[in-house]
Amino acid sequence: MKTIISLMLVLMSLVACTQQPALPATELPVKDQSVKNAFEALNGQTASNGQPYMEVHIPEDSLFVPINEEDALQLLESGTGVLIFEFPECPWYRNMMPVVD
Repeated sequence: MKTIISLMLVLMSLVACTQQPALPATELPVKDQSVKNAFEALNGQTASNGQPYMEVHIPEDSLFVPINEEDALQLLESGTGVLIFEFPECPWYRNMMPVVD
């Protein structure tokens, strides 16, 4: 788990340090609520170890956009943004998501 978090922090710092012009409005990613829905679906649920999942509420205007491997590579090569490798069941990510957005 520490390796994943370290990798994520390194990726965020590398991507955040590049100077790229902002995308024109026509090139911005399409709004997608799948990340919001995936995290909020576990609110009020209990994990297999008997512990309740932390309540997570992601705003409607969230900037999270799911991407595929090709888009991630393109972003790393020539784009600007933050890559977050997450899964809704992980308590570390559940705690982090509202802060990152």
